[in-house]
Amino acid sequence: MQPTPSSSDNASLSRRLALVLGAVLALVGLLVLAGWWLRIDILVSGAVETVPIKANTGLCYLLLGLSVVFIQLRKEPLSWLAVLPATIGFASLIENVLGLDLRIDQLLATDYLGGAANAAPGRMAPLNAIFIGCAGLLIPPLLGRRPALRALLLAMLGSLIAAIGSGGVLSHILGISGSLGWATGGAFSSYKGAIFLILGSALIVCAWRSHRSAVDALPAWLPLPVACATIVLTLILWGGLREREIYYSAVTTQTTINSLASAINLELERQTAALDRLARRWSVVEGSDSAKRAEDATKFLKEATGSLTLSWLDPAGRSLLTQPDTDVAAARRLHADEPIRRDALQRARSTGLPAMAAGLTFSPTSTGFGIYTPILGPSAPSGFIVSDFNYTRFFLAVDRRLRVGDQHA
Repeated sequence: MQPTPSSSDNASLSRRLALVLGAVLALVGLLVLAGWWLRIDILVSGAVETVPIKANTGLCYLLLGLSVVFIQLRKEPLSWLAVLPATIGFASLIENVLGLDLRIDQLLATDYLGGAANAAPGRMAPLNAIFIGCAGLLIPPLLGRRPALRALLLAMLGSLIAAIGSGGVLSHILGISGSLGWATGGAFSSYKGAIFLILGSALIVCAWRSHRSAVDALPAWLPLPVACATIVLTLILWGGLREREIYYSAVTTQTTINSLASAINLELERQTAALDRLARRWSVVEGSDSAKRAEDATKFLKEATGSLTLSWLDPAGRSLLTQPDTDVAAARRLHADEPIRRDALQRARSTGLPAMAAGLTFSPTSTGFGIYTPILGPSAPSGFIVSDFNYTRFFLAVDRRLRVGDQHA
């Protein structure tokens, strides 16, 4: 079949496009290597601080790009340079899968950007290794006289790589670039995405030229790049948006926790201040009758959040007055006999300030804390005021005030 002028023009255009893409890919690989040798970080990581492109990966890009160029220049023996990237790629894959060290990761350059936590400095990520290995096998005429099969495989591989690359660029623009870390073993920057896009596009153009060299009709796999890109981009964007949703949920949850903690601290300070005011009042009316103290205690219990009882203790920790007076256990309690309460009494006595006794058990189904406040006398506390609070009632009251339960129902 004689080629038509239109097909000749298309072949010339595709050839020039393949030459440009191959040359750009080779140039990128050379710049990555120069970045490692001259320690120019921007050449190996791009404009943002991400996981760098490894030196071996840069060499593979250089050789793959040159192989594409040699194929278009009809210098097929030189295109077999691509076998070396294939060897490096599959050797790196074996290292990743089997946990081996074949001593190839830092042959070209020391990975000074890997950090002490990097268990395998200089090693390319598994998916990178697969892509480079497969590309290195398909670019040279390894399949001999089967250009249609070679074209199909090149188109499938190129479509996948180009889709991931374009997804990397797009997700970086949308601010969800972390969604592609699985592709390269770290944060996937627009720099890496652009390189993937160049490599994938070069493979697709090579597939087109391989197909048209055997058949003049349009290839059946022509919709494949679009379909592959659509699927991969959908998955990438879904993963990125889900990651962002998880991040914002974590931030919202942490904010709510901080607000709840602040509210609890504020409520504890408010109850402590109320008991301190009551202790000062009782120190002034030391000689007054118990009826006045019972009235004050009843009023405090009505206003206090989650308070069960309020007791007036003598300096030894014996209950002189308890409200409500129906709580026989609280009325008969010798506070100095319980280790947690005794420790709080001693701290209140020595500092002259309120002290908390946490982790109290009031019954098999009720636990909480107590606040001990000294009633200051001329030289030493003349007694104490203690109020016991139930954890459940206290926290529910705080929750009702913040409406945290309604927000996370």
